[in-house]
Amino acid sequence: MTSVKQEKLSAPFWVIWGIEFWERFGYAGVFAILTAYLSDGLGMSESVSTTIFASYAAFSYGLLIVGGFIGDKYLGPRKTIVVGAIVLALSYIGMAFSTVDTIFYCLAGVIVGNALFKANPTSLISKMFDKDSQMINVAMTLYYFAINVGAMLAMLIVPIIARHFGDFSIGFLICSMGVIIGLANFLIFYGIVRKVPSPVDDGKSSRKYISITLIFALAATYVVGLILSNNTLSSIVAYSVVVVGFIYFIYVAFSQESKIARNKMFVALVLVLQAVIFFALYFQMPTTIALFAKHNVDRIVMGYEIPFSSFVLLNPLFIAILTPVLMYVFKRFTSTHATKFTIGMFFCAVAFFVLYLSSATAINGVTSPLWLVLSYAFQSAGEICVGAIGLAMITQLSPRNISGVATGVWFLASMLGGKVAGILSSLSVTSDDEARTTIESMNIYSHNFLMIGVVVLICAIVMFLFVPKLNKVIKS
Repeated sequence: MTSVKQEKLSAPFWVIWGIEFWERFGYAGVFAILTAYLSDGLGMSESVSTTIFASYAAFSYGLLIVGGFIGDKYLGPRKTIVVGAIVLALSYIGMAFSTVDTIFYCLAGVIVGNALFKANPTSLISKMFDKDSQMINVAMTLYYFAINVGAMLAMLIVPIIARHFGDFSIGFLICSMGVIIGLANFLIFYGIVRKVPSPVDDGKSSRKYISITLIFALAATYVVGLILSNNTLSSIVAYSVVVVGFIYFIYVAFSQESKIARNKMFVALVLVLQAVIFFALYFQMPTTIALFAKHNVDRIVMGYEIPFSSFVLLNPLFIAILTPVLMYVFKRFTSTHATKFTIGMFFCAVAFFVLYLSSATAINGVTSPLWLVLSYAFQSAGEICVGAIGLAMITQLSPRNISGVATGVWFLASMLGGKVAGILSSLSVTSDDEARTTIESMNIYSHNFLMIGVVVLICAIVMFLFVPKLNKVIKS
């Protein structure tokens, strides 16, 4: 088998890029309309809707360590990607026909499929380059670019079509079709992806685990569905998974014979903990900020009312615009992962200060959508500094033989951040939002945006003070 380990982006990378594009298309479509579907489609209160979304978001990423483990040890990343995509496609179809009683199991299917899928493309990409290669930063950034371009396309199409036909089911079916297209392309060019070194995939024993993995996926979907239906239970499980994942990562760090390798893993853990704050803010976009747009933003543009779920499109749009700019800046002014993370946190703080300032120009509690546009710009800039760089960080600062698990640990930050996001959302959303006037709603939202901005700013300043020490370890 010919190896592709060289200093360029070869054909296997672009095949992986393609399936990631379409997988994110499906996920982002659900991401955009889920809160609206739960509240307007299934008739749940906004407080319940945001709580369910927060739990769904938390588990969507928190269980990735399981998929990384299966890919690393049993099935191999290539086969795990295929199984995960199949589960996702079926789950999106299920959501199109879901009810108040079945929605939890459909979301659970998405969570399980995402867990099997998500960590393994980055695991394959990390195997394409030497450990200290600078090309992995380029590859991971382009990979993150695929995530956001796919998301942008879905967030542009799905909310508008769902609103036009007055049927969320069509939106979910579009999401499923996207995953099916990506899977078909991956299978057609599977021979090209096999050039990526993956001993587990190439071992004959990996095939026998396919049926076992499918049975596991079915059982896990049922169990996770039960967990999602109980918020208290979902919180207990989420926090437990995070603690176990972090403890395992620390155990691996202490087992390293090299002090330098051990210290780099601890730096990675510090940055992962910082990312928890970022993801708690990130998940405000489809929940708190989306509902803020619903109640307190003028959404009439040229006689057309923009669906409040469509504003999340601004996130991948700004990612696409700002990624080349920040890539150029970071290439011209060399900086470490810790420095970029800190810069990202400052961007996020500014984003929430902008949302707070929107109240200054509000008329009867309704403000201009331009404030949302500006806020999304800063939040997206922060995401580029944390999200894309974080994937490269965890693969570079961790041993290669646990690349899948290490990537899963990185996504545990999303799990914990998702649950924290639910807590933050509860500060602004009540179970009886319609009883509030727009002025009362604006006062509540703007106050909470200010408090979030202040806390994030303090965290960014603290991180700034520790950057020199972290950089010393990273550069060792």
